[in-house]
Amino acid sequence: MKVAIDINTKKIIDELPANAKSTNTFLVNNGYRLLDLAKIYDEEGNFLELTDAQLAPYAMENANNTYNSTIDAITSDVPTREQLTWVKQESEARAWLADNTANTPFIDGMLSTRTKYNKAILVDKILIKADAYAEAVGKLTGARQHEEDILKG
Repeated sequence: MKVAIDINTKKIIDELPANAKSTNTFLVNNGYRLLDLAKIYDEEGNFLELTDAQLAPYAMENANNTYNSTIDAITSDVPTREQLTWVKQESEARAWLADNTANTPFIDGMLSTRTKYNKAILVDKILIKADAYAEAVGKLTGARQHEEDILKG
């Protein structure tokens, strides 16, 4: 039997038709997951409480989805291709900070059209953003891995 489950409460929310899919509006809009169980009722006719083993794959999926959507929200105002340059920007900025004669072709290219800043200011801005991003994503990664540790015992 197919059921909608609430990962947080470990409760079955509703019995679903056999043709229900994990993309059905009811499941998606209410934040529930689809689970296929052989038995969903106890002897008194109440929904069974689900075990951690039954929920583990769904809980991990939920943790991964939360992780991805939170990072997507953090980076939503920056084009993907620009995000791909962040490692290069940070690498050049740290190299220049250590030695202001270091080769920085990417940063120099940015400065050729971004005339509002000099190199020292742009390097500082890059590193402030890189460190803030690293801290935010580090916290999120730790939280996701903590959930994984709990689920895997």
